[in-house]
Amino acid sequence: MYCSVRQWRGDPTRVDEAMHIADEQFADTLANEPGFVEYHALDCGNGEIIAMTLFRDREGAERANELAAEFVRDKLGEFQIKRVGSWTGEVKLSRARSEVLEPVHA
Repeated sequence: MYCSVRQWRGDPTRVDEAMHIADEQFADTLANEPGFVEYHALDCGNGEIIAMTLFRDREGAERANELAAEFVRDKLGEFQIKRVGSWTGEVKLSRARSEVLEPVHA
């Protein structure tokens, strides 16, 4: 499996609003991609957002980066969110409990 991690920075007063839009308009796009496993977006405070997607193959993880960039550009432009980092790599260690399979909505 491969994980894509993206770091974003935006207006700290609008993170909840941006996350809500991403939940409604973007999360399902990722979920419908071939090889999709999971997606998480974290509000790290001070306008910092970390998004992580897990795919069965590198191509899916790299495609997630492209889709995220397009979504932020096309749907979140007014939020002035900038990508400040992006990493994709092979997952070498993974553990999860069954509870993580329940969706959490912003």
